[in-house]
Parts: sequence; structure tokens; C-alpha cells
Amino acid sequence: MLTYSTDLSIDDLLSLDDVSSIDNYSIKEQVIFPKVYNSTIPSPSNDMPEDAKDTYNEAVSIIDLSPRASAALARLATQQLIDNIVPGNGNLNDKIGKLVQNGLPEEVQRMLDSLRVIGNNSVHPGQIDFTDKEDALNIAKSLLIMLNTITSRLITEQKELDKIYDMIPDGAKKSIVHRDNK
Repeated sequence: MLTYSTDLSIDDLLSLDDVSSIDNYSIKEQVIFPKVYNSTIPSPSNDMPEDAKDTYNEAVSIIDLSPRASAALARLATQQLIDNIVPGNGNLNDKIGKLVQNGLPEEVQRMLDSLRVIGNNSVHPGQIDFTDKEDALNIAKSLLIMLNTITSRLITEQKELDKIYDMIPDGAKKSIVHRDNK
């Protein structure tokens, strides 16, 4: 939504014969994002990277207005999340492939691919049926919930595991490394 601020009234603007004369007046353009938060969707995980979290919140804020746009934003947030986990060049599909090669659990891979493909296809007519508003809302909500689940599995659980593992004394850790290198 765009709003304009000017020292002209609406009637003055509409009565201008020459649009170029509008340059003599100050008009400010400002983009305003919807502030409504759909309460049926959980807030983004605290461990979600900030750029992905901002995109997630934007997707939630427009889900009721445009589930297709929300699904596309969920896909963007997925890219931002994975770019933080797998830095460097490469598209989302390739980065998911790298995670799979490194032992990514199948259920996380399936969630990532669902977000990638459905999010991509949401902006291409005829790819995914977004004609039924209720179905479209459910699809977009599911994608956002999956994004939180992926964040939990790839970041939160790892942080919690590292926190507990760090409690093991160094001598015991050396013994574990020795055991595993036999």
C-alpha cells in the first residue's frame, strides 16, 4: 500500500492540467506493510536468522490477503535460512543436496523441498492450485510452520546438543575422539 503526503489537497491534484507541474510540490512516498499478524501461525523461531525472520513475519502479515504471495515469501525465507546454514554460492536446490549428502534427515529434506517447489510454483499460474482460498491459506500456513520446524531441527536442536556436549570434561571428549578414530 502506498501513501502520499503533499502540500496539495486531493482536489488540487485532480485539477492539475499539466502533470509536470506537480514537480513544484513535495510528494513523499512511503511503503507501509500490513501490521496484522495471523495468530494461528506461530511466531518465528528465536533461532531463525534475522533476514529469514523478517521475511517470515512479512509472509504471515499478508497470508490472509494473498496466500500465494505468502507462499512465495516462505520460499524466500527458506533460501535465507539455508544460505545462513550453507554459506557460499549455489541455488537452494544445490544447497539442499549438500545437506542431504551430509546426512540431512529425510523428513527435513522433504520439508525443504516442499517449501522450495511449492513456494516457486505459487507464482507460476497453473502449477499449484491456489484458486480455493481455504486450501491456499492452509498450504501457506503449512509452509510457514514447516519453516519453523526446519529451523528447530537444523539450528535449535544443534545448539541444545552442543550446549549439553560442552558439559563433558575435556578428558572424556578426548577418549570419545580416540574411540571414534580407531
